[in-house]
Amino acid sequence: MAALLAALSACGDPLVVIGDSPGIVRIVAGLPDQAGDSLDVRGTASQLDTPLGLAADADGVVYVADHRNQRVLAVASSGEIEALVDHGGRTEEPRLRGPDGLALDGGGLVLADPDGHRVWRLELATGTFEPIAGSGVRGTSSDTVDALEANLHTPTGVALGADGTVYFSEFGAHRVRRIEPDGTLVTIAGAGIAGFSGDGGPATLARMLRPAGLAVANGILYIADSGNHRIRAVDLETSIISSVVGQGVGGFGGDGGPADEAKLDTPLAVAVSSDGGLLFIADSDNQRVRVVSMETVTIWTFAGTGDENFNGDLLPAGETALKEPRGLAVSPLDLLYISDTGHHIVRRTAVTFVTAP
Repeated sequence: MAALLAALSACGDPLVVIGDSPGIVRIVAGLPDQAGDSLDVRGTASQLDTPLGLAADADGVVYVADHRNQRVLAVASSGEIEALVDHGGRTEEPRLRGPDGLALDGGGLVLADPDGHRVWRLELATGTFEPIAGSGVRGTSSDTVDALEANLHTPTGVALGADGTVYFSEFGAHRVRRIEPDGTLVTIAGAGIAGFSGDGGPATLARMLRPAGLAVANGILYIADSGNHRIRAVDLETSIISSVVGQGVGGFGGDGGPADEAKLDTPLAVAVSSDGGLLFIADSDNQRVRVVSMETVTIWTFAGTGDENFNGDLLPAGETALKEPRGLAVSPLDLLYISDTGHHIVRRTAVTFVTAP
C-alpha cells in the first residue's frame, strides 16, 4: 500500500481522498528559492515571498500567510491557488501589512498581522475582512481595554480554543492575550517583561522572551517561547505555566530523549496532531521540524537535515532540507503543512502512523 501511495503522490498534486504516502514531503505552493508575487492557476507554479503562518481544513485546503506580499492565499486539494486577501501595494487604511499566524474558527480565518500591530478576521463565505484587535499603533495597552482600541506590539501567533476563544501572542510585549466575549483583552501568560521565569506558578507572572506560534489542544495552550528556546504550556483550567520542551539553551540536541532536556534554537511555531498525540515544533534556526510524543514525552527530528540548501521534492521527511521553517498546521486529515520559509515554499506530508524511531 505504501508503494502505491508513493507512486500516486508522484503524479502531480494528489487528491486528498487518496492521501500522501506517510513521511514523503511534497511542495504544494511556491517555486523553490524564487521569491516573488506571481500567481498561476496552480500553487506549484506560483511565487511566494516569505510564507509564514498556516491553517488547514477538513476539505484539504491550506491557507497561507504570504508575509511580504501582504496577502493570504488558499491552496485547494486539487492544487489550485487563489488570493483571499491581497493588500500588496495598497495605501488606504486599515490594511494588512504582513500576516503571520493563522487559525480557522469555523466560518472564518483569524490572522495576526505583526507589521500592522493588529489581529484580523476574514469571513470566508462573504470575504468580509475586519480587524478584531489592535488600533494599528504599536504599544502595550493594559487588560480590560476594548480590543479594537488597544495598542499591540507585534501580534504574531494565533490559536482558537475549543469554545472559539481567540488567543494571540504579542511577540514584542512578551505575553499572550485572549479576546473576551465582550471584546476586551485579558493577559493569560507573560508579565510583559523579557526574560525567563515562573514555571510551576501563575502564567501571568511568568517571564517570556518573544513568544511566537501558539496551539491549543486538550485544554492546554502551547507557546513557542522563541527567545528562551523552549515550548511552554499553560493549563487553561488552572492557569499554571510549565516548560515542556527545551532546556533553555539555544542549540541542537536531545533526539531520542526526554523533550525537556532537548536543545531547540528559536522555535517559532507549534502544531498538534488531530488526536493530540504528537506535538510538532518548527525548530527554525536548526532548519528542522521536531516532534514530541505526548505519551512518552520523547523528542526526535521529523523533517529537515540541518542543511538549508534546497535538495528536491518528494523525499522522505528526514532527508528533506528545510530553511528557516516558520509555520506549521495539521489538518483534520492528518496532513502536516510546513512553511519552508527560507525557500519560499509550502510543503505537505501525511503524518498518519508516525512513531518514534
